[in-house]
Amino acid sequence: MIDNAKTKKASRLQKCNPCDAEAAFTKLVQLCCVRERSAYELRKRLLNCGFDAQACDNAINRAIACEIVNDMRFADAWIRGKLNLGWGIRRIEREIKHYGICANAFTNWPDCYSDGANERKRALAELERHRPRAKNVRAARFRHLLNKGYAADVAHQALLVFESEAFALG
Repeated sequence: MIDNAKTKKASRLQKCNPCDAEAAFTKLVQLCCVRERSAYELRKRLLNCGFDAQACDNAINRAIACEIVNDMRFADAWIRGKLNLGWGIRRIEREIKHYGICANAFTNWPDCYSDGANERKRALAELERHRPRAKNVRAARFRHLLNKGYAADVAHQALLVFESEAFALG
């Protein structure tokens, strides 16, 4: 079964001319039809498909000119999706670098996506979803927020509000 998959991929790679920028552009359009992608990610994918660097660069430049590829549009969609998943600003800054994008390229980063109060609300919502099974529950909750990418001060403030609400409820 594995050999069959390898032979199919090898035959696909043999069919395309590695110097053909048009074939690279066609593959790029196919990839972008699935979801928004960064130029860095597309270049890696095209190189893995067997296209040479010059054909990849030509295809990406053409896609940028046609506005099929836009790193800022990709980053905006990606960041909003991760914020909806409960990720913190620090984790987003760390992870978006894997797509060849610096979060500081956005004007007013991170305020354009989340102010301090909104960040605390999302951290509080994350605490309500997460039920730790540790001996030291407070420390486990704090670590969970840090692992999600929230700053220590935001995690501490959210934890204080969460504990005060739990104490008020009884």
